[in-house]
Amino acid sequence: MDAGLVLTVVAAAVLAGLVIGSLLDSPSALAVGRNTCFLVGLMLCARPLMGAPAVMAPVVWLLAVMLFGFGQGHPYFWSVLPRANGDPIALTAAAVALAGGLTCQLTLRPRAAS
Repeated sequence: MDAGLVLTVVAAAVLAGLVIGSLLDSPSALAVGRNTCFLVGLMLCARPLMGAPAVMAPVVWLLAVMLFGFGQGHPYFWSVLPRANGDPIALTAAAVALAGGLTCQLTLRPRAAS
């Protein structure tokens, strides 16, 4: 059931990004769905290791991208979020992160609070 809720929220974010991006002709809005998939997957992968504090993993990723994700004005391949909408590396990273996160959600137990 949790995986279904995750997919529902991610699908809603993708749909919202597509609608807003199409209506406003905004390339940034179109990237919302891809970036949401990546960040949700990242958080779900971190959850079995960190427990509830895993919700901060996307925030840490954003800070890392802002501080270290650019070289000579261009985003590094690992930064994912600032890359162009149709970038195959970013799309692949988002799909792998979401699939990995859902796999962790379904197979691993979160760390118990101590």
